[in-house]
Amino acid sequence: MFRRLVVLSGFDTTVAERIKKNLNSQQTEVAFRKLPCAITTEYFHALAHRACELINRMDKEGAGRIVGVLASCAKTGAEYELERRAFFPALRRLGFPAAASRDQNGATGVARGILDLLRSEDFNQLYRFVRPAPDAVLSLPVENCRSAKLVSELGRMYEFDAHAPSAAISKEIVRRKGGLGLKVKGLDFRGVTNGDAHPVRRCSDNAVCDVAAAMRLGFKIPPRFEFDVSCETGLSGKRFTLCNGQVQTVSASATHLNMRINGDFREG
Repeated sequence: MFRRLVVLSGFDTTVAERIKKNLNSQQTEVAFRKLPCAITTEYFHALAHRACELINRMDKEGAGRIVGVLASCAKTGAEYELERRAFFPALRRLGFPAAASRDQNGATGVARGILDLLRSEDFNQLYRFVRPAPDAVLSLPVENCRSAKLVSELGRMYEFDAHAPSAAISKEIVRRKGGLGLKVKGLDFRGVTNGDAHPVRRCSDNAVCDVAAAMRLGFKIPPRFEFDVSCETGLSGKRFTLCNGQVQTVSASATHLNMRINGDFREG
């Protein structure tokens, strides 16, 4: 089964309901929350929480593949930055004019544009760079791989300025031979999908981090996919950041780290 998720950001409730009705008829779930008088961090966290509820429900219903997009009418730079902190790089952002927020007559056109995008070859070709694999270059944990080039590339794709990474990314992220993953500034990252007996390392208890663990650039990632992180000179004393911003120092006994795509990790 193939399912879609759309997060509506900045839309008036009446318009959002019309968009939702159109999208629901096309196997597409819609996450939205009523617009507050002032858009704050809490609004975007509430959107993330609703998105998580829908993702979990679709998983339980046996959705074989979930793709999603953030459809946004963010009106100011401040709103845009708060939105980005909540959804980058989990989703890609399809921007609409601020006036679309309250344009009931335009709701059908917004829904059509979203569906056309989610069905397009340009959108879906990106999956090969994020799918669970030892060298899933665009699924790397952004904060902990410390690659400015990766952040730049993800930013271009978040805004739909690109549909695939450029060759320049290989200057900082090198594919290791023999399917051994990726090397980034002295650290080795090898993507692995663990069995059901393996724990899911949920270290950050908030919806934004749950979305960041579940999706990458609009594609659902299995919860047991993670990166084995190691270093030829050892990890002892190195510092890494959990999704919630907490910094942890690696102990002398660690041989590697088990790290999810959102940065949450445990020592191995």
